[in-house]
Amino acid sequence: MGWECIDQFQTHVGKKAFFRLPIRDHFEQITLKSFESNIEHFQKDAQNEGHARLTFDVGDINKTLDYFQTNNIVVSDVMKLANGIKTFDISAFNGARLTAIHNPELEGEYPHARLIKFGTAISTIIGVSNLELSANWYIDNFGMEIITSFPDTRGVLMHAFTSSWNEKRERIPILLEEMIDSDFEHSNPSVRVYFDLKQKNMFFNTYELFKERGVITSQIAGDPNMWAGFHVYDPDGNRINLWTYQMS
Repeated sequence: MGWECIDQFQTHVGKKAFFRLPIRDHFEQITLKSFESNIEHFQKDAQNEGHARLTFDVGDINKTLDYFQTNNIVVSDVMKLANGIKTFDISAFNGARLTAIHNPELEGEYPHARLIKFGTAISTIIGVSNLELSANWYIDNFGMEIITSFPDTRGVLMHAFTSSWNEKRERIPILLEEMIDSDFEHSNPSVRVYFDLKQKNMFFNTYELFKERGVITSQIAGDPNMWAGFHVYDPDGNRINLWTYQMS
């Protein structure tokens, strides 16, 4: 992928390795976590990658696609998302799905890197069976708001809000796309979408709120005084993860 491994060690929730993405203008880091734990949140018993996809920006989409094909890495055809942006999927190690999105502003930048940064125009793509129902579910349960609708291609661009290390509320662009003739079941993907709940009380309050609303919710994993996380499922079985991390 053209990423730099900057550290790896044993944590209280298992083995982790950390990779820095090529772009350095802000905090861009990938965490690689093994599935050796018996904790529900860290298991991958099912092999269903589901329809929630984490995205990464690429500059020269044709050059990037050619690299993977030349190195016998399985990729999908180039497609267009509901908002017209070009994209393709990559079947990474052990079948983990990564999604590349074309960012023309990165043309010619970082020529030796493949996936340059987390998706800018779209950070996450979530496939759903009923666009209106799902949009309302994410509004009610995650406080998202609709930014743009694409009625001809059955999609909506939404903003989620997440806390950052400097306590500002960042807008995270999420694309919901209605998928026709697709199977939907509870997923357990290798590549997982996480939302940051910086404050511990917000983390616990959100967990209890999901339970009260009858949303399918995992047990809390880890130590909220350090790192803790849990996951929920949307109406189509897409797995959404939430975490809190207390910096020392």
